[in-house]
Amino acid sequence: MYRSLHTLDDQHYVLSLDLEAAASAARAGHWSEYRRAFAEVREALLEHMAHEEAALFPSLEKRDRAAARQLKEEHDGVRAQLKVLSSIEPERDPGACLAELEALALLLSWHLAAEMAFDPDYASRPALA
Repeated sequence: MYRSLHTLDDQHYVLSLDLEAAASAARAGHWSEYRRAFAEVREALLEHMAHEEAALFPSLEKRDRAAARQLKEEHDGVRAQLKVLSSIEPERDPGACLAELEALALLLSWHLAAEMAFDPDYASRPALA
C-alpha cells in the first residue's frame, strides 16, 4: 500500500493514520486488532526509514553532514521505540502500551518537522518504492 503513494508526504500521512488505528484499537482493548495494526505500521515504518536512509540521506549528507546524522539518530530512536512497543504485553499493561504509542507518535512528528526543516521540498519528493 505504501509503495503506491505518490509523495513522501503521502506516505507519512498514511503511516500516521495507521499508527492512530493501532492506538484506537489499544484504547478500546481490542488486542488482536492492535497487534495486527501495530505489526503493519511497524513493518511499514522500518521499510520507509530504510528507504529514506538509502535514497535520501546520502545526498543530504553531502550538503549537511550534521543534519543527516541528526535524522539518522532520530530513525534510531524510532527503531528503539518500536522495539519497546514490541516488548510490551498490552493486555497486561495497557497504560504503558498507550503511553509508548503516544511517545512514538510524538517522535515521528518531531522527525517529520526536522526533515522538512532540512529540506523544504522533502514532502513533495516522489514516494520511495
